[in-house]
Amino acid sequence: MIRSILCTIAAGVLFLSCHFKQESIHFVADTPSGWLRTDTVTSDGDKKVVFKPAPGDTTYNSGERIAVLAYKAKNVDEYMSSVYAEVRKQTSFYHEERRAKTTVNGNEARWIDVRLGFHSDPDVIVEQKTYFIADRGMIFMIICSTPDHGIALMKDKFSAFINSFKTEADKEK
Repeated sequence: MIRSILCTIAAGVLFLSCHFKQESIHFVADTPSGWLRTDTVTSDGDKKVVFKPAPGDTTYNSGERIAVLAYKAKNVDEYMSSVYAEVRKQTSFYHEERRAKTTVNGNEARWIDVRLGFHSDPDVIVEQKTYFIADRGMIFMIICSTPDHGIALMKDKFSAFINSFKTEADKEK
């Protein structure tokens, strides 16, 4: 079933998709020590997995998290472009820091670093590094979020998650 996820801002993470079929999310990855996994849904009913520090964990600032969504889509560039075209429309502040092509466990991928401000709280800026990983007709969108200027502080933890990320299909390779 085709879904369009409207701009949903949940605990500082922006989840968007544009007319792509949402799929079940099956993967493994190394999460930062003490972080909790929550399997939940977006406001449109699409599945997402969110990792964040346990309540009361003072090791981190509030707002650090990793979110994973999966969609059926064939072209990673087209998918990424459509997502960020919608992000630009839905935010009060948008600044793209950089973007690049890469591979994650042998899968074609793209990443983009952005700083975002939201209409609901224009004084709060969120920094995100989002990966789009293509694997057998699926695009896995992994959103690593922090309060403004926090990505550099979380680089090692986010990189460990990305570098260990394997889909069910990766296990068969």
